[in-house]
Amino acid sequence: MVRGHGGELLEATTLTVDQVADRSGLGSGESLRQHLNRHLGMTPAAYRSAFAHRSATTVQRA
Repeated sequence: MVRGHGGELLEATTLTVDQVADRSGLGSGESLRQHLNRHLGMTPAAYRSAFAHRSATTVQRA
């Protein structure tokens, strides 16, 4: 999972990649894509698919 605000936004929202990048300080969707690929070897869509269920479970328990 990506640490920080960007990962949280990908996991818990349906914001576009550009919106997530902007709100998390990475600037552009391309920067976010490069960051995820470099550190995790996956796209934002793959990250979201892999980890979004974790946020949904956490929110339901809260």
